[in-house]
Amino acid sequence: MTTTNRGIGEREGFTVERYAEVLAHRRHFHASHRTEVLLRLGVRPSRWAAANKAWSEAFAEALAADEPEIIVRFVQTLGRTTRRLTEYPPRLEQLGEPIDPRTPEPAERSAVVEVPFYLRDPPAAAPPPPAPMANPLVNRRPLLDGTADISAFVPRGALPFPTHPTHPAPQPASAAPDAVPPAPPPPGALLRRFDPATGQPLAVPVWQEPPPGWVPPQKT
Repeated sequence: MTTTNRGIGEREGFTVERYAEVLAHRRHFHASHRTEVLLRLGVRPSRWAAANKAWSEAFAEALAADEPEIIVRFVQTLGRTTRRLTEYPPRLEQLGEPIDPRTPEPAERSAVVEVPFYLRDPPAAAPPPPAPMANPLVNRRPLLDGTADISAFVPRGALPFPTHPTHPAPQPASAAPDAVPPAPPPPGALLRRFDPATGQPLAVPVWQEPPPGWVPPQKT
């Protein structure tokens, strides 16, 4: 099979990534299991030998043509697969059931070993949802909510009437306890200002005889 170095695709049915993965698995297990590794990966030993020779020639051609891209891809895949096998070493049985080497064209199995779920990296957390935009009408005070305060708009000019009366309101006749009767008091009489029955002030105080045995207070 002849191909050019530029845009190289497959050699003996192996891409450069597939070739690097199978090679990493053969190196990971003991040398006594290398043939079994190939069979469990779905590769016949004869086919692997042809692919190994073809890719060795492809690498040599890439170096001669100063086109190392295919070699860089091989080295990257080989290193990535080797690290994965070292961090999560699989058992030989986990590679799959071995194929019959007498099968003419076996279907290749993937050389990628699935990592156990308890060793997988947790999924990336989803970004938080954007904060909702503030509605300027939510906290706005209604125009007709309650009684409006219009004190700032009331004129402060002089009023046509005085705010305080210049003269006190006249007292009713019943609320004048200090009125003095016109007649002169009789000798020894006492001035009575309140009604003894109701306790209300009299309209006109009256003079009355003092009770028996009453002695007027002496002036000091």
